[in-house]
Amino acid sequence: MEPRAQGGLIASGVVGAQKAMGALWGADHCEYDTIETLAFGSQVALGITRGRHPKPYAYVDPNEDVAVALAVDDRLLLAVADGFNGVEASRAAVERIIDWVDDNGLPARLRRDAANDLIEVVNNHVFTTMGASGAAHPKSRTTLVVVLLAGRDLSFAALGDSALYVAGAAGVERLDQPSETWAGGSMTRAEIAAVTSTGRGALARGDYVLLATDGFVNYAPDIDACLNAEIADAPLTAIAQRCIEHACDGGAGDNVAVAITRV
Repeated sequence: MEPRAQGGLIASGVVGAQKAMGALWGADHCEYDTIETLAFGSQVALGITRGRHPKPYAYVDPNEDVAVALAVDDRLLLAVADGFNGVEASRAAVERIIDWVDDNGLPARLRRDAANDLIEVVNNHVFTTMGASGAAHPKSRTTLVVVLLAGRDLSFAALGDSALYVAGAAGVERLDQPSETWAGGSMTRAEIAAVTSTGRGALARGDYVLLATDGFVNYAPDIDACLNAEIADAPLTAIAQRCIEHACDGGAGDNVAVAITRV
């Protein structure tokens, strides 16, 4: 399957639904110290970079991150994925999420069982894709954070060490619990449920939701200060860019992908 376009409408598998998609694929952004941002309507921005410095570890592809936003009517799904041992796993994971939304639309919330269902669907797809005959990098795996927003109701599922933050008047809180398990391995449903971080809650008007890969988590010197300083009336693309610049200023020798929205 070829990567989807960065923005625009996607085919609707749900009769009568209005759908749109925006995405940034790491394979398209492989220059050092270059940040790409994408506005998705007025309330969402995506951002991505290869990083400012070379990765301090062995890697396969220059930029293995992905960020995506999907809207169905008044509901929104955001996701980031951070691949390793090749870009194939992160791309396959996000493509499977896109197809899942095409087929099912977006529910009002991801309850725990539904969140685990989605991670299982994605994991099995990545596992099958990496195990296919002729796969370029069969050991490719990926982290994943998926957030569903219906108004101010937030629910999420996360696997691996990418992160989900909510920032508002009360400060900055990380909602997910990071793990050392990534999508693409052979796992039973029970094993997936044991390592998938899920949750839901109500947001306050004006809260910001930020999804970020570990290039931000590991290199932003002071995440709370960065988000509190940058969350103002600036355009979301400017906030996404500054968050990535903050990681680069901290020495980011890693890919960084972010998705941010204001509720």
